[in-house]
Formats: sequence, C-alpha cells, structure tokens
Amino acid sequence: MHLLFVLYTSLIITAQADNPLKKLFGKDKKSNVTTTDSSIVVKIFSNFAEIVRKISSSELPVEFSDEEWNELRADTITLYGPSIDVTSQTISEKKKSMNGEKIYVRRSNGDKIDVVEAVMIDEKKNLVQDTSKKRYFTVGSDQIEHISTPPTNKHVVSFTYKPKPLVSDQQWYLTYLRSNLNWKTRYNLLLDEQKSQLISLADIRNDGEKSLTIESAELFGGDINIQVRPSRHDHWAYANHYPRLGRVDTDLGDTRAKISSAPTISRPEELAGLYVYNIDKPFTIESKTNYILPMAKPTIKVDRFCSIAKSFHATNNRGKAQRSYRLHSDQFLTKGNAIIRESDHLVGEANWPDIAANDDYDFSIGEDPDVTYKENVTRLSSKILDESAAKRLSGKQYYVGLIVTQSLYEINLQLKNFKKRPIKLEYTQRFHGSKQFTVQEKGAFTQEGNEIHGHFTLPANKEKDYKYKVEVTN
Repeated sequence: MHLLFVLYTSLIITAQADNPLKKLFGKDKKSNVTTTDSSIVVKIFSNFAEIVRKISSSELPVEFSDEEWNELRADTITLYGPSIDVTSQTISEKKKSMNGEKIYVRRSNGDKIDVVEAVMIDEKKNLVQDTSKKRYFTVGSDQIEHISTPPTNKHVVSFTYKPKPLVSDQQWYLTYLRSNLNWKTRYNLLLDEQKSQLISLADIRNDGEKSLTIESAELFGGDINIQVRPSRHDHWAYANHYPRLGRVDTDLGDTRAKISSAPTISRPEELAGLYVYNIDKPFTIESKTNYILPMAKPTIKVDRFCSIAKSFHATNNRGKAQRSYRLHSDQFLTKGNAIIRESDHLVGEANWPDIAANDDYDFSIGEDPDVTYKENVTRLSSKILDESAAKRLSGKQYYVGLIVTQSLYEINLQLKNFKKRPIKLEYTQRFHGSKQFTVQEKGAFTQEGNEIHGHFTLPANKEKDYKYKVEVTN
C-alpha cells in the first residue's frame, strides 16, 4: 500500500495538463482553508485516513498542535503540485517562551493568600522575580496566574521549493495520514421465510478536536498494510455497538428533507486488490462524532443449517451442533460486525471478515441444544511402520529412530434431531498433524484434503447412525 501511495503522489506531481485532484475538489470551488483540515479531500481506511487539502504559499509553514501531531504520521507529510519541485522539508517543535512575561503569583501569607506581580525568569524551573521587591523565587505551576492564554507546543513543517511559473495549474496540495479519522462497517442481517435482507452502514468516526468539512471522500475496504499509531480515543467497542463518548449523527432518511440532502455511497469498485466506495456529496462531521450513512444494498442469499466441525481424537466424544448460516452476496462486503435477526427477533451476532463478491461465507452464532452428536471411536488395528515406509511418509521430518504408527479406526456417528421440523446438517472432521490418512468404507462421507465431510438431512424427532473407517498414520 505504501508503494501505491507513492505512485499515486508521483502521478499527481508529473501530470501537468490534467490534475486529478482538481476534479476531487471541484473546478469552480474556491478554497476556504483557514485552519488545518477545515476543508479537505479524504481517503478513509479502517484505522486511518489520508488527508489531502489545498494550500498556498501564504499558508506555509504549516503548524500542528500537540493534539493533532499525536494523531498523524509525520513521515507522510508531503507538499506537492504540478507547478513546484520541493527541494527540502524541515519538521521542528516550537513554543513561544514565557521568559520576560508579566504574570501574577499566589503566595500564602499566614491565613490569607496574597497575589503579587512578577516576571517569569526561567519557565523550565518556574523561576520568577517579584517586580516590587526584586527578589527571585520558584513557584508551582498551580500558583501562576497568566494575563493571556499561555502558549502551547506547536509542530512546524517548513518547505523549500522551486516554482514552475510556466505551468498553468498553480494549485498546491498538502497530504498526510492521520489515525483519528476512520470507518467501520456495521451490518444488520434480516431473515424471514420469504426474503433475506442485508442492511449495511458506513460508520465514519472523527475523533479529532476539530470539525471537518469534507469536499470529497472515498472509503477503502480490504487488507491495508500501513502502520499508523492507533488513535488514543479508541471507540470501536462493538460489544455496545455505539461509541461510549461523543455524538452519533445518522443520515438514514428519516424525513424527505434528509433524503434529498444526505450523501450516498456508491457500490464498491475494485482497485489493486482493495475496494473503493465513493461518497457523492460534501459533508461536515463534527468533533468526537460518528457520521453514519447507509451503503448500497447487495443482493444476498442465505442458507440455514446446523454444523459440526471438530478435530479427530481417538476417543469417544459428544457435543451439540452449531447454528450456522451460509451467506452469498453479489458485491464485496468489508469486514465488520453483523447483528442477525430471524423474523424480527435478535438471534445472534458475528464478526465477518472481508467477503468477496459471489463467494460463500459460513459463520456460526452459537450452539443448538436440539441437535446433538455422539462419536464412538474404535481402534481396529495398529502397527509400527518399517524404516523405509516411515522415511517415505515423514519426508524431511524423518530422523533415525523416529517411530511412525499406522492405525485403523472405525467411527460410529450418531446424530439426533429433537426439533419438530427436519434440519440440514453438515459434518466436518479434521485430521491435524497426521502424516497421512485414508478413508475406507466411506458411505455417506467424502474426503477433501485433511478433512472428512458429510451432508445430511435429519427428519423431525429422529436419530440416525452413520459410520466410516479411517486409516491414520502418525
């Protein structure tokens, strides 16, 4: 992704005839940038955002407060434009000195507090001079009264550059990554007997201290390998589904006026293994606020079934099946939290990964007490392989003296459905760590790689028995 960012920047710098950022900001719009991030183009990812803002020579050097600086990646700050070549960049921390400034100091005098006029001599030591008695003394920070707001730390980014006066496009841009603007997807999967519906919401969070007026925005989904310091205001607590602090603004079309004014999000488009969602209108997101927009509804298909997925053990075992679903969507789905409802009733919750369009994704939301299984495992035979066979099966893992055992097991699987309706059940047995295994007398079972699968339909209030044999080499 870092390579993609550098390439994208390079393309903008070299393209003189057609600057793509002009389209993002709007050709006829005037820049109203007066403070950092006041009007911007953003590319928002799950844990950070790329900020692109218009800037002019009169706004250089650029200053950031401590709060802003702690939420951005300093090494990503870049100035570029078709009409300049940046020759150097300097980052420094500055603070106006209080030395020589008039202050007032509270001092105890018996049972009362005196306030005396003083001059700050050394702000690092809080050494002051009483202006009337000309005496020097040190004080605590909580004893000092200031005439005006005390200065704070500022992080100053300066540039030197060579202008290109013959280039027609004279617009400059400043870009950097910040961690306190990000987004997540929240899903509501609504199921009933006739139709399944997936409601997707883009939850955009501004954890900064300033509101943002965003002229153009894109949301990115997929696996992004960019290292950005996590925001100190981590609000993505999905156990509660909403942030603990701050505002939540939701544009879900409650009124006709909102429907006409709220931005909309496009369907995702693939870009170099990522997916991009465009937001079609400018919007403002206040400080410490979640701005939530509906996303394009995909066409989905959902199959319900019970599932048993387990690892092989050479002992008898039993358990309950899982309540499982198989989701198929006609468009890419970004990773996010999903609330599952059946016939308007909340039945579970799941965390989905990124899901490709037209792919099947299986997930489970808890045990089903009405569907149980019991496995009776019997070892029919066992033998130690000779050195030649052991070496052939072990490959590079073989060493002299290694003992390799080959055993034949019979597995009797008993399935019970206590429901008053038939159910579909999918069974998976995994063989981890085995050098080799072979299914014998498969019956209703199939072998796929290191797994055995079975698909069954269990009638209401019925018990069914199945069995297979497997030869396992360890």
